Amino acid sequence: MQHRNFNQASLSALGMLILTTYQQAQALSLGELSSAEASSGLKTALEKGALAAVALLGKTDGFLGNPKVRIPLPGYLEDASKLCAATCT
Repeated sequence: MQHRNFNQASLSALGMLILTTYQQAQALSLGELSSAEASSGLKTALEKGALAAVALLGKTDGFLGNPKVRIPLPGYLEDASKLCAATCT
């Protein structure tokens, strides 16, 4: 379920970004787009992407519970954690 929510939210955010970019491109020709405006647009897109990622992954099990973004322990540490978990409980 979390995987589906992540994909739906990602696709929605990407769709909105593409739509907004397309609308702005229609309003301005590339010759009229200044470097400052391009930088501002890119900064805004990156900010929105970062906020969306933090909202999705920054909650309980948002990162560790998502196999697409979770970084597993190296093999020998994974074995040690299993041994510790079995011994400690």
